[in-house]
Amino acid sequence: LSPFMGDSDVETFSNITGLSYDFDDDAFEHISEDAKDFIHKMLVKDQRKRLKALECLKHPWLNQRESDKRTWKEINTDKLKSFLMRRRWQKAAHAIRALGRFTSLGFRQDSKDSASSIALSTQSADF
Repeated sequence: LSPFMGDSDVETFSNITGLSYDFDDDAFEHISEDAKDFIHKMLVKDQRKRLKALECLKHPWLNQRESDKRTWKEINTDKLKSFLMRRRWQKAAHAIRALGRFTSLGFRQDSKDSASSIALSTQSADF
């Protein structure tokens, strides 16, 4: 889930480039106000108005006392793990499709000198 989430990919990308976000979703109810404030101050388009590194390090969210850490909530990363696994499979599928395209172009290994060559067919070209 993303604070930039739109109804479509186009709207989501538009929200990202326009820095249009919100934390109204139920998934963000356990995120502290200090954390939201930190993110809000970091996501500023004008770099002159954005927090500097030293200001970030002094932000209350990064300077919580040890006693406050007991109240921290763990973020469920199951969806992230699922997304990353799906991405790996997609990359593998893209590689297999690319290999198939090479094969359909007539890519073959010459057995004489182990040199690779490409034999292009003009039948598939639409000019």
